[in-house]
Amino acid sequence: MGVDWVFLDEKHLLKEGGIYEMRVFDVVRSNGHFKLLASLGSIRFDDQTKFVELAETTAFIPTEQFRFWK
Repeated sequence: MGVDWVFLDEKHLLKEGGIYEMRVFDVVRSNGHFKLLASLGSIRFDDQTKFVELAETTAFIPTEQFRFWK
């Protein structure tokens, strides 16, 4: 399984390479008018969404499971 992410960070809350815990968000069907990727779903953030940067994690995330884009 692969996961592609495109974040438009207008408030500069995220750092490249950072690991974050996200809270309070919705997973919705992608809007066909503003579709950036060939994905059926998208994540919607609002004013209640929280991003907490983690100093380190004990979770193992295998990099071969993901496709990273530059």
